[in-house]
Amino acid sequence: MKMHRCNIFVSRRGFALPLVVLLALVSSLVVAVMLDRSTTQARTVKRQLDGYRDDHFAKGMQEAIDSWMKSVATKPMAELLEEDGHAMDLELADGVILKLYVFDAQGSVLIDFGTLQGDSITDAQGVAMAYSGISAQELQKASKAIAETELKIRTAGRYTPVTLTRRYGSPAISVNSAPDPVLAAVANFAGGGDLVAELIESVNAARSAAPMGATELADLIAKIQTEPEIRAILQRLLTAQPSFWQVEARLYRTNQLSEPAAVYSGYSLISGRGNTSRDRTGGGMTRLSVILDWKRVAER
Repeated sequence: MKMHRCNIFVSRRGFALPLVVLLALVSSLVVAVMLDRSTTQARTVKRQLDGYRDDHFAKGMQEAIDSWMKSVATKPMAELLEEDGHAMDLELADGVILKLYVFDAQGSVLIDFGTLQGDSITDAQGVAMAYSGISAQELQKASKAIAETELKIRTAGRYTPVTLTRRYGSPAISVNSAPDPVLAAVANFAGGGDLVAELIESVNAARSAAPMGATELADLIAKIQTEPEIRAILQRLLTAQPSFWQVEARLYRTNQLSEPAAVYSGYSLISGRGNTSRDRTGGGMTRLSVILDWKRVAER
């Protein structure tokens, strides 16, 4: 009789052990899922806070750029920048210094035509198609030249890379910052043939000493040996007064000015002085600039 009870007791212990292991495994899975959800929620909250911070910082930068432009409203943008693109400094709270850098970003090909009308659509699409026909080898060569030739394309000290295409701004291309493949795309759309080499050579020679102004660009186009219709296309598609700029805000601590503590980058549509196409805010204020694609970038 005692032997029979012992067998029953042993069999119950054998049944309970797998059940305990199973419960422990389920508990571990539940804890892992909860921790994963907590981590995911923390990351989501962090992204939301970062987005909130960057959005407000972008609005603050827009106000700062507007105020700065109004204070120097009689001068062209190119004359307001140092050779490395430095525009102004702002002293913020807690010993932080903000250094604003502005670079010509209109020397690239527009690939978004959603807001264009009339001839602008034809011009933009034609240049984009001509650009797409340029070989990958030529584009790679141009990208390397942009990275290495700081003075020519004014990329000195940038924390963000230069791109050859863009989604914003006018179809017109900045003659002072456009690399050879972009100029070739304009020339191929306008007429092709000998015009490609002539335009590239003329532009590089004209801007080698100093940035070209509107008068220099007009003289350059007038001297090109081509038909009036082609010359008219060049006048529409080349500009010495860009309105699309890349903006970098570098934050430094007063006790460490050698490297920035953080760098923010974006694009800005900055209208020219005396231009009636300035944006209007809901409050009826005149807006001189618009900040686009504002984000924090990795330090070098």
